[in-house]
Amino acid sequence: LYSAIAFAIASAYSKESIFFYENGITSLNIPKTQDMMNARASRTTHPKTHFLLKKLFGLIANRPFEICHPFLFKTKADVVKIIGLYNRQNLIDSSVSCSTTFLTTKTFTHCGWCSQCVDRRFAMYASELEDYDESGIYEFNFLKDEIIDNSIKKVIVDYIRLADRFNKFNLNSFYYELLYELSEIEPYIEGIKENEKIEKIFQLCKNHSKDISHSIQRMRLKH
Repeated sequence: LYSAIAFAIASAYSKESIFFYENGITSLNIPKTQDMMNARASRTTHPKTHFLLKKLFGLIANRPFEICHPFLFKTKADVVKIIGLYNRQNLIDSSVSCSTTFLTTKTFTHCGWCSQCVDRRFAMYASELEDYDESGIYEFNFLKDEIIDNSIKKVIVDYIRLADRFNKFNLNSFYYELLYELSEIEPYIEGIKENEKIEKIFQLCKNHSKDISHSIQRMRLKH
């Protein structure tokens, strides 16, 4: 829906590209568990999706059309750090990351328990800007509230477990364990040599793992 609207507006103004600003870990969306495979795993900003959309939009416009994804090799914490770099921390609590916005109320803008909210909380701590994200925007605060619902526990545990899995990989095991996922990514990202593209994806996952480890340490110290 968003890409179609963006394409329509770009075409109306004779533009030849649109931009998606999503971090690489969310875009690649390597399944956290086996039950997240296929239909249950979002692929909205996946490189293959963008390749197919770009091809479709080019056919509709009858001219080359580009989809730009500048944050593909950045973690969510990397993106948050950019906000801090430009001293725009005051904008953080006005942004929305929640994937269940249809459930939000006038009191809260974020549920606090969906995968996107969990990812946001960890990224804020990893970037050490969490104080700008704790102005009461979360309906559920998993750092302070008791976690009774097992589905919420699963979201948080699976998130940490995937980061820990990335930490244990070397390049060879990364290839071996994620061969299917990598085969769906590598042909659709810029570059010529396969090994160089895989190494960039590998480093992205390693950086994410370091971010989560750092955020957990800071959460423990602070709470």
